[in-house]
Amino acid sequence: MASLKSHSDQRTVFGNSKGCSTTLFFSILGVIAAAGFVIHYVPALNQMSWAPIKFGFWGLTGFLLIVIFISLGIQNASPSAFIFDHVNAVVRVQAEGGVESYIPYQQIKKLEVFAQERTSDGNTTVYYYGYLEKRDGSQWHFVDAANEKYVRTAIDLLQPKIATDKAFVPNEKSRISNKIKKEENTTASLLHWTNHAGFRSVQLAVYSMLYIGVFGFCLYVIFDFSGRFPSEAKIGCFFATAIFGTLLGFLLVQVIRRNLKNLFLRFALSVSESTVEYFEFKKGSGERTASVSVAVEDIIAIRYGFQSWENFKKPLEIVSRQDPETPVELYMDSLTPVEILQVENWLQETLEVKTGRSFEGV
Repeated sequence: MASLKSHSDQRTVFGNSKGCSTTLFFSILGVIAAAGFVIHYVPALNQMSWAPIKFGFWGLTGFLLIVIFISLGIQNASPSAFIFDHVNAVVRVQAEGGVESYIPYQQIKKLEVFAQERTSDGNTTVYYYGYLEKRDGSQWHFVDAANEKYVRTAIDLLQPKIATDKAFVPNEKSRISNKIKKEENTTASLLHWTNHAGFRSVQLAVYSMLYIGVFGFCLYVIFDFSGRFPSEAKIGCFFATAIFGTLLGFLLVQVIRRNLKNLFLRFALSVSESTVEYFEFKKGSGERTASVSVAVEDIIAIRYGFQSWENFKKPLEIVSRQDPETPVELYMDSLTPVEILQVENWLQETLEVKTGRSFEGV
């Protein structure tokens, strides 16, 4: 949850509230796992009548751990802070680890509230997101709450401070993270990067084993005809495997595919006076596996947005003059939203230098 942290005439800061939700979640998870351990090893409880309860505790523990892994694998790292710098007329978008990019106030078209309905157990609640919309149509969500008044009050504080007539000139043009390398040659400007997925691969192996262990045991219980397991345990295992096992298995396969792509490929962007090109190469052989090319004269805008109420894996869009309703989409799974915003700014600034015109939309 992103909330208002501070406000003054110089700057307004919004940041993710760490709170106690994560600590509470893992505490509950630990209690559930410990309960299964106690039931298994305390002689007085180690009876067949306790078997379904023990299995339920351990199965729930495994299920929650798998959900944690998959959610972290599917979602890119969301921005940790939005700093509205009123002195320099810019929004500084920050991620964990000090990675930062920016949105000049000149590019902001409006501040607005998006309402999303959520239904649970037959009850419908409304959640509110405060976001800024840029002139190119992209949107960045920076505050959210279940209380509409809280979000609108935050926007009311910001509204008078957004001076869109004041220019912003960054101290260092196109600052980029250490993951992304920038090069110049006589014909083109280049960006290239790889995703450091080694530690993620270790996580993937561990949780894949966990998935196999949890649902492998379910299958063992279902197809065991020796009478060791009561019918209640077999029914529970069947539904757990049919519902959760199938869904989580599908999602886990998607995470594996994405991880392998990021592990064995490197990526590049090339900007010349006539063409913008995106490439994917194999790390070892250098063989090109994919490419996209767009003529510079046909480009009218380059945009990227981040809204947590939509898909986290939104593409960087290159909007063409010939077909503005169907932009060229570049999915950069190996970069975080803040890093993709860095790429957007670099592309806009590089093209502006090479052509003398703006690519920020109208």
